[in-house]
Amino acid sequence: MFKYLYAASLSLLTLASISGPVFAVPSVSPQSEYAQAETKPRPQRDRKNFFEQLNLTEAQKQQISTIRQKYRPNIEQTAQRLRTTQQDLQKLMASSASRDQILAKYQQVGNLRQDMDRLRFESMLDIRDVLTTAQRQELEQMMQQRRSKRPEPRNARPEPPAPL
Repeated sequence: MFKYLYAASLSLLTLASISGPVFAVPSVSPQSEYAQAETKPRPQRDRKNFFEQLNLTEAQKQQISTIRQKYRPNIEQTAQRLRTTQQDLQKLMASSASRDQILAKYQQVGNLRQDMDRLRFESMLDIRDVLTTAQRQELEQMMQQRRSKRPEPRNARPEPPAPL
């Protein structure tokens, strides 16, 4: 009997150590890039470069600044709620919480991420309304360059092979 319990315990321990990463919950810690992007003001140099490249008028600069100020509190608040909810989810995963409780918290995390994306998108649309057609095209080129410089995410799927 003791040998059976010992073998079963050892098997469960091995299984738990192997499956641990499967249950890992991505987090937005205060130190993560995502969290910093939401709460840390961008350097003035980047903003100045942005304004110069688009040849914004003083009126446009002021309008864009006002738009950013309008969205900043909501973005910061949502980012904080997201971090807290993700921490709660991690605690639930480590506890004896029910599957339904964990799924409900996971849904909350997803909803907060959607809220964050929506706020960013709405702010971008408001800024877009301030720009001329030429400035919009220039902004698109700047964003393309920025995306091409960004490292590929670790979980990115490889391109499927081209058909022959």
